[in-house]
Amino acid sequence: MTYYRDIDGDGFGNANYSYSLLACSAPVGFVANGDDCDDTNAQITAVTYYRDADGDGFGNPKDDVLDCSAPVGYVANGDDCDDTNAQITMVTYYRDADGDGFGNASYYVLDCSAP
Repeated sequence: MTYYRDIDGDGFGNANYSYSLLACSAPVGFVANGDDCDDTNAQITAVTYYRDADGDGFGNPKDDVLDCSAPVGYVANGDDCDDTNAQITMVTYYRDADGDGFGNASYYVLDCSAP
């Protein structure tokens, strides 16, 4: 397995810039995850971005990349219900515990269809 040197001790090494080696188990100071954006600063980490094919600002939760900055066509929000149609978005649904057709504003979920 490939292990990456983890200079800042955050549990991530940088596959592009740090020293890596092949071993059966992680040597001291090395980790299996090479997704660190800046291995000199433990506060800077990679973020999951989602492909936004329809340009509505919401990405497809099933089409994501882990990167240090958003690639072209990707966004940080992965809540798109249909990434082929910008008009289809998540809806707020309110809990109707008593079945009267009216929900309680304190209990709600955002979803693509009524739970």
